[in-house]
This record gives sequence, C-alpha cells and structure tokens, in this order.
Amino acid sequence: MDSHESLEHDRWLPGGWRHGGRATVAATLSRLPGLVDAVEVHRLKSELAAAGDGRMFVLQLANSEEERFEDSSSGLVFEHTKNLESVGKYLALMLGKPVLPVGLVAGNYYAGPDANRVLQAYEAALLALESVRRSRTKSYTSHEGANLHFEEALVRRSSSAEGFFASSAHLLGLETTNLAASSSDVEFLRGVLNPIDVRIGPWLTSKELLSLCERLNPKKEPGKIVLATRMGKELTALRRFIRALREAGAPVVWMCDPGWGSTPAEQAGTGARIRDIIAEAERTARLHDDEGSRLSGLCLEIHREPFIGRSGRSPRNSRLSFLQALRVCSDFARAYGGLE
Repeated sequence: MDSHESLEHDRWLPGGWRHGGRATVAATLSRLPGLVDAVEVHRLKSELAAAGDGRMFVLQLANSEEERFEDSSSGLVFEHTKNLESVGKYLALMLGKPVLPVGLVAGNYYAGPDANRVLQAYEAALLALESVRRSRTKSYTSHEGANLHFEEALVRRSSSAEGFFASSAHLLGLETTNLAASSSDVEFLRGVLNPIDVRIGPWLTSKELLSLCERLNPKKEPGKIVLATRMGKELTALRRFIRALREAGAPVVWMCDPGWGSTPAEQAGTGARIRDIIAEAERTARLHDDEGSRLSGLCLEIHREPFIGRSGRSPRNSRLSFLQALRVCSDFARAYGGLE
C-alpha cells in the first residue's frame, strides 16, 4: 500500500457510512415501484378519522413473531389476511358498525447489518402484498418504521403535490424506544403523509405525549395519529393523556393494545390471561366513556403456532389463538355496546 492509499485508508468521515453498501442498496430501492400508493394512504387516513368520530371501529391484527422472508411465499400471509377478515366481520356484526381492518404484515422483517437483506425485505414485502391482494380482503398494511434506510428509500412524492408519503406501508408504527420528539424516527415520520401508529404506556408523561403529537401532526389533521395504549391495570396515566390532548385540541384515534401487563408469560393462552386481556380492553373503553372520549379500536396479536414457538421459548403475554381472539372480540363488544 503506497502513502496515498494509506492516507485514504486512514481517513474517516462521520457520513462515510452512506457511501457503503447501504447507500448503493438505497439507491436501487429508490428506483423500484412503491409497495403502496398515495390514494390508499389518503383513504386510510380518512377512514381512521371516521373511526375517531365513532362511525367505524379499527381492528389491527398482528402475527406474534417477527416475519421471516420465507413467510411471504408460504401461505402464512394469506392465512393471516383471511383471519383478519374473519375476525373483522365478526366484530362488525357484534358492534353493529363497519370495522376497518389493518394487518401488521409485509414489512416487519429484520434486515440486520447486511445491506443486501434490505433488498430481500423489499422482495418479501412485495410477495406478501400480492398475497394480501389475492385474498380480496380490503385491508391495510402496517409495520414499525424502524429501518430508516428502508423507509427513506421507499419515500415517494404524492402525485397530488401535497408532499411525500412512505410507500412501504399504509400505516407506519413508532417504536416505544423512539418517542422523544427529537429522535431521528420522529424527524422522518413527521414529513410523510401516512398516518402514524404510536404505542404508549404509563411510563410516558403528558408533556412528552403532547410534544410528540405536535411534532408529528402540527396541523392537527384528523386520522393522522393513532395512539394504541398499553396500560395493564394502571389507567391513571390514560386519564391524564385524554385530558391533556383534549385541552390542546389535538385529534387522535384511540386504540387499546391489551395484554402487556405484569401477568407472567407462561400464562399466555390460559383462561386467566384471556380474562386479563378482555378486562383491560373493557376498562379502557369505560374510562374513555367516563372522560367523554371514545375508544376507536383494538390491537390483537395472534400466534400462528401452538403455545411454544419455533425458538422453544414461551410466547409473549399478548398472544392469542384465532378462537381466543374471537372470544376477546365477543366479550369486548358486549361491554362496548353498552357504552354507545
């Protein structure tokens, strides 16, 4: 190695990583077709606003494990979409109002440090979306916008000249570890037209939540922010959140993501655990009603295998079988109907 090569080798720049494999892959992704289009994103936002007004109810159904690339072509996505359709129709019948189905699917892949896996994630998502559309179920896709390399490369400009949208999914989720209004994830998400799904719990302060909502939705657009609460038995914080957002005039679509309390994971799937999940959803609905607010949706997690997963570990507390999900919806709908 001559002196010039040695100098180049030793030189380091903070932004140098962008000139490596990920930058090349991002450039490739940016030239590929988007996975969803702006019309669908706008439609979802409009329907979420309708849910916030009480004219619809949102059901988000998630698989209990991180998606694998091979799942996209194995029939699991098709099965998950049909489960979403079945549970959604049952819930709509019980509630007597339309249900808006959202699947956490086609994007929750772990890309890891290998830049080429980002391209594999795109190909897997494309196959998964084909399965969703083949099912002829009107459902929207969602995933956590955790890989900003992937998300940035799939940003497209809306043909209506309103701005940019993320074409990776209709609804993008914000991880609980990145809720600070100054985080890079929030900085990215504030610039896209997509509605944003935020999971919150009692660890968040009202001030932090207000700052986050202001950052993500400064124009106070209905249907833009979905707040899915994970409160367990502690609902004091939720009462504070409702009051603070109402006072600020910040519109949000309230959902409940039950089953993340302190019950041991080994009780997942048991009768006691199912009762805990139902009880949290019912308590949350009643508190919203007491505060003159409205619970507009449920997030449920269905496991696709028996109670012990591929890894041999016990499943997370929130996992349900298909029949258990129906039971949760049935019991919740009876209680919810009494509040309407």
